[in-house]
Amino acid sequence: MPAPELSIAPPTPEPAGRWPRAWKCFRQTLTDYDGSKVNVARGLRNALGVAVPLMLGAMAGRMGPALVMATGALNVGFADSTDPYLPRGRRMLGACVLVSLAVYCGALCGWTPLGALAAAALWSFGAGLLVSLGTQLGNMGVSSTCVLLIFASHPLAAREAALCGLLALGGGLFQTLLSVLPWPVRPYEPERQALASLYLSLARLSGQAVAATDAPPGTGKVNEANAAIAARQGDHSLASDRYRALLDQGERIRACLLTLHALRDRVEHVDHPALLPKLLNEYFDGASRVLEAAGETLRTGQPWSGQPTPVAEAERILEAFRGLPRESEPRVLIADIQTQMDALTRQLRVTFDLANHATPSGSIAFARSEAARPWRLRGGGGLSTLRANLSLRSTAFRHAVRLAVCVAAAAAVGRALGWPRPYWLPLTVTVVLKPDFSSTLSRAVLRLLGTFAGLGIATALFHLLPQSLPVEIGLIMAATFILRWTGPAHYGVLAMSVSELVVLLVALTGVEPGQVIMARARNTALGGALALLAYWLWPTWERSQVGDIFARMLDAYRVHFELITRAFAGEGPDPTAALDRTRSASRLARTNLEASVDRLASEPATTPEERDRWQAMLASSHIFAHSIIMLHASLLAAPDSLRSLGRNPAFQEFVQHISRTLEGLAAVLRGADPRTVTFPDLREVHYRLVHSGEPMAAPHALISVEADKMVNSLNTLREQVLRGGAARRS
Repeated sequence: MPAPELSIAPPTPEPAGRWPRAWKCFRQTLTDYDGSKVNVARGLRNALGVAVPLMLGAMAGRMGPALVMATGALNVGFADSTDPYLPRGRRMLGACVLVSLAVYCGALCGWTPLGALAAAALWSFGAGLLVSLGTQLGNMGVSSTCVLLIFASHPLAAREAALCGLLALGGGLFQTLLSVLPWPVRPYEPERQALASLYLSLARLSGQAVAATDAPPGTGKVNEANAAIAARQGDHSLASDRYRALLDQGERIRACLLTLHALRDRVEHVDHPALLPKLLNEYFDGASRVLEAAGETLRTGQPWSGQPTPVAEAERILEAFRGLPRESEPRVLIADIQTQMDALTRQLRVTFDLANHATPSGSIAFARSEAARPWRLRGGGGLSTLRANLSLRSTAFRHAVRLAVCVAAAAAVGRALGWPRPYWLPLTVTVVLKPDFSSTLSRAVLRLLGTFAGLGIATALFHLLPQSLPVEIGLIMAATFILRWTGPAHYGVLAMSVSELVVLLVALTGVEPGQVIMARARNTALGGALALLAYWLWPTWERSQVGDIFARMLDAYRVHFELITRAFAGEGPDPTAALDRTRSASRLARTNLEASVDRLASEPATTPEERDRWQAMLASSHIFAHSIIMLHASLLAAPDSLRSLGRNPAFQEFVQHISRTLEGLAAVLRGADPRTVTFPDLREVHYRLVHSGEPMAAPHALISVEADKMVNSLNTLREQVLRGGAARRS
């Protein structure tokens, strides 16, 4: 039976030599248990979804159809999660269709060895390509591939194959119904509460003096929030990116507040305008109210509904500060304060917006606005992402090719050996083989250990308990409960539960359990060895290429951004076709980078600090990508209204500075010495744009807001990249 992908916890650094540290890290991937993935409600509903069809089949004396329905329910259950109802239900309905089609195609194509091998290769290629859409959809591809391999070993006529497909669909729909009806959940609750605590502590920091001799306040809250967000490693959903961005903004806000407190202390020791301390105190109070509102929004899950927003007060005080006489002394100190206030105000604006969208109702409202856009402009366009990954330059595409070749080869070896139930050999390859070496190796080891442990437990149960239908169904329900309750927390537990469950399900067909146990053990061992051999022949190491992959994504973003902003002026040929190409290239580059960061995080030599830095950089780049989408949507909605903006010298200067920043970041990521790269002042050029008199760039206009987000995201990314360059030089 298939098993979902396990997210392996990152290794911890050790000052020892390379190989002892690598061994310790690998050992940690085998033993780490992620308690956050334990879920009793999921285990209960998935166990019921499998057991109820078996109970009904036992009462009706039709165990064959009941087993097909239970298989559908079991595999659709792997798509179950703690997500909100709508995305969870949609994903499980998609899994229902995928599993039923796998049953039908497998049973129909299994009459000839060539047909079975072709079906396995094509289906596994599609499953490998699904990793470009995220872990959960990748798991659905793995589950459906396993179902196809199982039913390809039991070929049926077209009518019977269609009937089996409908039975599997019915079992999956029943499992979906159990999931979406009675168990309400609150997704991302730990992350929201940790971030709420962080922002409420920042609100207190804004109103208190900080002594230079004291430890920087708020460190504990930052560490707690960082630990909560780190549990979402590999999750590149929009919600997770918001939480990563909120964490990064919180750290930047903390630094700005500490700097402003230090600058205020300096004001007390010099001659200054009488209005300066009053404006500073008012600004600190305004920032505190913004941070408190953001924290309460995250804590309660209710978006801010008042008008005006707390950010408006901070912006008003900043404008009053800008109105201080130009000849005011001390000029350098006032300029430093204004720089920090300007940066903090922008960060507060972004944070307040992110906090509102991070609430359940805010996420729904954002999803509705996202759905109102043309499908090609949606950030998570699945079909467009898949189309963009149909290239040998795509990491997901290369993984799909490797998976298809290996599954077909394993299926051919299984048929040639003539072992009982040879489909378990390619099935093991399907489950074990992953895009990165570390996950493939650890899953192969855990699959083998878990399989033998599960087979040992099954053997003991068959010898100790009476062999009756009610007892076997009860054991199946218990095994499914453990599988879906605690299996996602550790792949070894999952593999053990799956092996026990397989033996119990096959025993219901009347096959001697001893034969099943031996066949399972033999095929699993050989399948794991074949998967490791495939990765040894075609490995992928990320340390030497992740920087270049990130740089290629920034290059793709720059080209797409420049093409969009040039189109604002309405000059030259129709850019529609070119925009389609650059948008597709951007999506391809982004999915390549996400896969690369995930692989780097799981390699033994990667430290937690390095992993967190790349994850934070990725989240910062996503904010920039969403702003590009907004600019493109504005171009399609009202191109004539953008003509004067596109020809405005201040806007053209802004575009040039953004492009230069992207070029500089890409150069540093490719290995250039950061000291030789000059970055423009994006905040200053954005200020000139907003005050250029251009109506489309006026404060609070869409273009101005999105330009502000771009400046904030690229400044954040620049700091992250430069910190990484300094760490490499040291």
